Amino acid sequence: MLGKLMKYEWKASWKLLLPANLVIVCLSVMTWIANDVAEKSLFSEDRLDGLMSGIFILIMMLSYALSVITVFLGGTIYLIYRFYTSTYGDQGYLLHTLPVDKHHIIVAKALASALWILVMTLVIYMSAWLVCGGDTKDFFSEFFGGHWYLPIYVVGEELNVFTAIMAIVTAVAGIFAKILQVAASASLGQLSANHKVMASFGFYIAFRALRSMLEGMISVLIIMFADGGEGILNGFTWRYTWEPALLMNLLYTAGFYLITWHTMEHRLNLD
Repeated sequence: MLGKLMKYEWKASWKLLLPANLVIVCLSVMTWIANDVAEKSLFSEDRLDGLMSGIFILIMMLSYALSVITVFLGGTIYLIYRFYTSTYGDQGYLLHTLPVDKHHIIVAKALASALWILVMTLVIYMSAWLVCGGDTKDFFSEFFGGHWYLPIYVVGEELNVFTAIMAIVTAVAGIFAKILQVAASASLGQLSANHKVMASFGFYIAFRALRSMLEGMISVLIIMFADGGEGILNGFTWRYTWEPALLMNLLYTAGFYLITWHTMEHRLNLD
């Protein structure tokens, strides 16, 4: 049944999100080609020609950046709207009459939303790599060439591919934590007799504040005890970040999942 729910969620969302991501792909290719052509005239002896080429490149880059921001923010808002309306709106009445338990409903919606966010993120990163003139051939040959401890640098910090992979795993866990935070907030908001949307938003802000306080306390402890206190002077480095971040994201995911399930199962009359 989980597979059927996933298939339904995917079909219901791809008609909007797939074309939106294709817009980014097409615009990034157009920007890459246009920049390559315009750069040949950018430093020409003809000042007017160079000025027009510079303006053209600027317009293409701004158009690309605007499309990326619009698609990612719009896609995220759409996923939140879809979760709310399909779970607690008019569509929700039909959903909760199906012979499935609440676990399957939550997991299906969380997985579908996470997959779309990952797709949008991957499309944006690869398109930005292309627009900025990155060489994807060398990147993939090194990454998939078995060099698990190849030293690479990110913002001046040296780390190996294993650490980079764990950072990606941590980011994915963070995506699930944020999705389920929205789900938990929306679920608790349904307990309000009136102004359910405002109550959901209020719960989200409260969860965000509690997370910020907890993460701030943990950050202070890491800085104090890293390298026997030297972390206070050196600041954060990559080798200190993914382990506690992964643990916290997993705890957030489990906590918000339980809140969502308990509220659906025991506090709301959805049947």
